[in-house]
Amino acid sequence: MEKYKILIVEDDIVFAEATKTRLLEMGYLVSDTVTSAEEAIRSVRDDPPDLVLMDIVLNGEMDGIDAVSQIRQISNIPVIYVTGYVNDEFLLRAKLTTPLGYVCKPFDTEALKAVIEVALYRHSMETVLRKRRMRMCDWRPKTNSSRRLKAWAAWPGPSPTISTIISRQ
Repeated sequence: MEKYKILIVEDDIVFAEATKTRLLEMGYLVSDTVTSAEEAIRSVRDDPPDLVLMDIVLNGEMDGIDAVSQIRQISNIPVIYVTGYVNDEFLLRAKLTTPLGYVCKPFDTEALKAVIEVALYRHSMETVLRKRRMRMCDWRPKTNSSRRLKAWAAWPGPSPTISTIISRQ
């Protein structure tokens, strides 16, 4: 297994340490453990992780959702929300930041590992598809398929999934 670096953003120090221990036992590296949104943004700038585990309610002026919005402006790092709060307001705001997971505390170690693995895999596949789409947009076709390529270039939001690509051909 590749050693992925994970940033833990959690204001409960005991829970953060327990999560760090679990991640290390699963074979991941922990790039940093921070307690506020501002520290999370700084950590992403200084030492970009492969994935962020983000609590929503944090110490400081910003919450975890605000932090992810700012992190998205810096990098396309995948984020999984790990929180004890599940309400419509948090869920709606969280969805707008396009996380790759939302895990409620307390959580099972195996469930966390599954969410992390799926998020890392999905992020890597979306990155590959995005690069392929960029290459396709740079290619100048000699047939009337240019209309299809323009549609690809204008695709809103995250990269299409493999099933979307197959159905569009």
